[in-house]
Amino acid sequence: AVKFINLIRVHPSDSFDIIGQNSTSVGLGLTYVYPYKLYGTVAFSGLSVIVSSLVVLVHFDTSCFPQFWRKVFENGSKVERNFLICFVLFWCVGLHFSTSSFSIGSNHANAYFSSWLGFWSTLHTYDTWRDGANQVPFSVMILNHPDRTVKYWYCLLFSSMVASCTMLELYFETTRATTRNILNQFLAEVGVDGELFAQLIQDNVKWNWILIICLCWITVLICLGGITIRQKLSLRTFKMRCFECLVFATLGTLWMVMVVRYASGIAMFSSGPNLYFGAWLTFFYFFLALGTCYEDIIEELHEQLRSEPSTEA
Repeated sequence: AVKFINLIRVHPSDSFDIIGQNSTSVGLGLTYVYPYKLYGTVAFSGLSVIVSSLVVLVHFDTSCFPQFWRKVFENGSKVERNFLICFVLFWCVGLHFSTSSFSIGSNHANAYFSSWLGFWSTLHTYDTWRDGANQVPFSVMILNHPDRTVKYWYCLLFSSMVASCTMLELYFETTRATTRNILNQFLAEVGVDGELFAQLIQDNVKWNWILIICLCWITVLICLGGITIRQKLSLRTFKMRCFECLVFATLGTLWMVMVVRYASGIAMFSSGPNLYFGAWLTFFYFFLALGTCYEDIIEELHEQLRSEPSTEA
């Protein structure tokens, strides 16, 4: 509702056609938004408000179909489960319209944070449904796992996936003629030579972007492997912990270089908050996981030292 109210107050102040595709300058200053993302965000926000309001209202229905609604929304209802799964997928698509590059969320804080809040609220509601259906909620399953690094693997998978998808989309966006003309107009209005900027991207940034994209997706694959090993195979040997610690340290260092080198540079130009927050969160999660893994190794070493005298006796 917060996002929808803010969006209906946004009026396109200028429209222009670039190679057959309209782009819109929205709000104050130079804020370029693709029309299909703007209208898609409005449509998704309005539909979400309507659906959520109806779901709340039918819980108070005492005259029309009270028995039907009780059956639909009772604990463990498969209808409610399927509805929540569809709503999660609905918000995944909505996040693309609301928070990707050249979207209203990239330049409008309320639209950005309310979109992610809606997504996480839907996930939390589904987790609550699992609790009511006598199933273990995913949050409890992850947080109460005997291996303390599992929760960090999931957090790293999420943050690196956000950064990877955003970086990949931004790379293809900046190679399109439409986007280059938008950037050239933006730079011309602030007094920067667009041709010089394009040459700078081609010479200095292109391969940097490819390296960053590779790092992002390699991190995603490693996180999937770490989750599989820790969650499914339950390999918690001392050597495995040392190897895991080495992985955290290596990838954490690479992400630190990426954040320090590119977080405020041209590679993040017009990327929006997704790439910024995704990169920083991945960096922090790696070193939090490294600290936790290091504590586990120290504790295991202490246990081995304490057990040695009793073994000799």
